[in-house]
Amino acid sequence: MTQKPMSTTTQLSQISQTAAAPIAAPDWINDLILYEIATKGYTSPAGPESGTFASLQARLPYLADLGVTGIWLTGHSLAHPTHFYNVWTQYAVIEPNKIDPSLGTEEDFRALIDAAHAHGIKVLLEVVTHGVMNESPLVREKPHWFKGGSWGMTDFDWAGHIPDLDDWWVDLWAGMVERYGVDGFRLDVAVYRWDLWQRIRARALAAGHPIVIVTEHGPGYLGVNDIFQRGSIRLSEQTSGLKHDSPLLTDVAGYFRRRATPHSSIYQVKIVTEDGATFSTADGDARLRLISQQHDAKVMCDDAGAPLWQQFVVTLHVEGAPTDAPIADVIVVDEEGQEWRWQPWVELDCRVAVEQTATGLRLQFTEKYPPGWRLAVQLSSHDDGWDASPLDKNPYVAQGSRFVFGYAFMLAPAVPLFMAGEEFDADYRPLPQHSPRLFGGELFGQGRWLYANWLDWSQLKAPLHAAMLADVKRLIAIRKRFSYLIRPLRVGDAVDHLLAADTTIGQAAPIPYLYHNGDECLLIAGNPHTDADLSLRIALPLAALGWDVGALLTVTDLWQETPPQMLSAGQFSDVTHVIRHDKAPRGGLLVLHLQRQ
Repeated sequence: MTQKPMSTTTQLSQISQTAAAPIAAPDWINDLILYEIATKGYTSPAGPESGTFASLQARLPYLADLGVTGIWLTGHSLAHPTHFYNVWTQYAVIEPNKIDPSLGTEEDFRALIDAAHAHGIKVLLEVVTHGVMNESPLVREKPHWFKGGSWGMTDFDWAGHIPDLDDWWVDLWAGMVERYGVDGFRLDVAVYRWDLWQRIRARALAAGHPIVIVTEHGPGYLGVNDIFQRGSIRLSEQTSGLKHDSPLLTDVAGYFRRRATPHSSIYQVKIVTEDGATFSTADGDARLRLISQQHDAKVMCDDAGAPLWQQFVVTLHVEGAPTDAPIADVIVVDEEGQEWRWQPWVELDCRVAVEQTATGLRLQFTEKYPPGWRLAVQLSSHDDGWDASPLDKNPYVAQGSRFVFGYAFMLAPAVPLFMAGEEFDADYRPLPQHSPRLFGGELFGQGRWLYANWLDWSQLKAPLHAAMLADVKRLIAIRKRFSYLIRPLRVGDAVDHLLAADTTIGQAAPIPYLYHNGDECLLIAGNPHTDADLSLRIALPLAALGWDVGALLTVTDLWQETPPQMLSAGQFSDVTHVIRHDKAPRGGLLVLHLQRQ
């Protein structure tokens, strides 16, 4: 659709005139490789669903050898054993302030965290923000804390601004940092109260233990949350596996260079009326038209004027809104499918305010990727294999693809998040009592929800699984060795160090990309084909690198680990590279280190 050019105004004065800044993420976030663990199914010391803090602690040497630097622990507090999918999950929390005794004692929990830290691994806890199970003692003891419900549970009244609830919540999660030394949190569903999480963050900093906060969805509030999980750049569709149309599978450099450009999101607006009619700016002959777009910085401060957090408010002006029927909902959607709604259900943080104007509607919402926001990329997560997923399909995303794991994920300039088992291409093995229905009730042992996977460590005795683990360890080692080049981008960062390269001969292939710092570069190319090797030549972008054709290079193949070669930059473009077919040991990828002499 040809659309009228939109005006964009960015107001930064509120930021530039602020002496201090909201609390920043700790530096270690730049080295974070986050590994999700469903505690009870991760290990099985006494059969299915018998994993404990102690059995997880015994696996920490494996995780340190794998190379991950953080674990997202989706299970620590008292929860219902069958509410979701007929398995124990943290999401059916009963008392968030109590350790689940089936996982161990407080001393076991503390020992796990201390041992993780001794192995150089951070620990982030799962926080179910919306409420608790109906039978929770908290509902009986503090009825004024609750209002309404969702997911078959009773919800906290976060809109009520109830002082004792607010203080209890801050004390609970700040106390997990102060008492146990946890390193951060992943917030399920929605944040609801940004002010409370800013207080928690401030208390952690005051205790000398700055934390990272991962939120399931957007938007980004600098000084409160740090990266997105499910709302991040994703390679998965929740019920169908690999997202085959993801730009990460074809052009990593191009995608991230666009994503790092401030205010680059493209929005469409849809209006639904009470009589069921819909109107969208995406329709070619739409009467609904997006006229202008504006971005304004907003800094929230305390009573003393100290900044608490920073966000950007997007304002859209729309003409042609229907007037012949009442409006039931207004939906703004970006090119990644993120929605902001006038009448939201789950993503309550993604609301759009609607105001009638003389010519149409004025819509306002908080930008998902504000300037300064750090980018993350997710491979698999526990929600893959959700209700309605095929019961005969493995819900993991990579499924042995070195191309997906390397080219599109681990070597991309973003914080990587993935689910336990992906690193050795685990076969999916549902817990025996797992139902494919959200609230259970039938077909036990046939579900495909990834949280309910019963990891079978004996699979590592099989050569194909062992080979995948070896290759993933190699990828993580490359990322860590070249962390000064492969750094998570933030919106607004310079991207001159991230470039695309041209292929001059060979079959159609994903666009190679490279990182450079003037004297060296790391070049990544991929072969997504599982049935054929890929031959190609790669032309370096010499002008952008600042190299001439006569520059002498030491070329080291980091993936195949062959002896280094000495080539001129001009000779490099004449070399034919053969990338072995995907889903084979050391296949799917080309990873070269080029050092200028």
